[in-house]
Amino acid sequence: MRSTQSVSSTSTPSPLVNPRVRDERARIGAVALVGGAAALALGRALDLGGGTAAERLQQASGHHGQITASALLAMIGFAALVPAFWTVADRVQHRGARLATIGALLTALGCSGFVALVAIDDFPPMAAAQSGSTEVMTGFLQHLDHVPALLALGPLAAIGYFFGPFLVTLGARRGGLVPRWLPWGFLVSLVLQPVALVLTGGPGIALHLVDTACQLVLVVMAVLLARAVLLGDSASHREGVPE
Repeated sequence: MRSTQSVSSTSTPSPLVNPRVRDERARIGAVALVGGAAALALGRALDLGGGTAAERLQQASGHHGQITASALLAMIGFAALVPAFWTVADRVQHRGARLATIGALLTALGCSGFVALVAIDDFPPMAAAQSGSTEVMTGFLQHLDHVPALLALGPLAAIGYFFGPFLVTLGARRGGLVPRWLPWGFLVSLVLQPVALVLTGGPGIALHLVDTACQLVLVVMAVLLARAVLLGDSASHREGVPE
């Protein structure tokens, strides 16, 4: 095991950043991290699951408030995770810093893509349901389902969102900021969601249970990571980080 002196030398905060500013960033980042994960969990719990264009329009007609709340919570959650993981990356000094920065960039791209996808999936059907122009909107939504740019946006956003947080926490692990199992906890809680969708064959009780469990694990991981951010990367806290 590395000595405390070695960890301290690879995790010294930059002297160019005012400590008060750095601590304030850490507090804001920790709140954004936990709040973003919680918002995503609540939004996911309210999500009706989407479907075809006709099904989305039907859902929008009967569950306008629920869909609105789900969409807004999801967008807020994704948006909050962008500065949250940048803050985590900023706390990683020297060893692991480059990996954490790459992860923060991927997270930002992935979360931004999902904000756009949520807006495209949820708000047009609700607008059509309110205006009564369902036939026109059905054709429009069917067209959107085949737009090449949007078809490419989904996988790109998924790659960024699923692997960005993993790389950030892996960089934080290399910098001695978090325990070694925390990056894998993030990876499992994120990647298991699309895997469960494939294995269960689509929406149903089994998928809902797995998805709920993943969201709860994600919130727990976010709380633990936020704690590490608040504690900072000082050597005095290193002994409390389990291997």
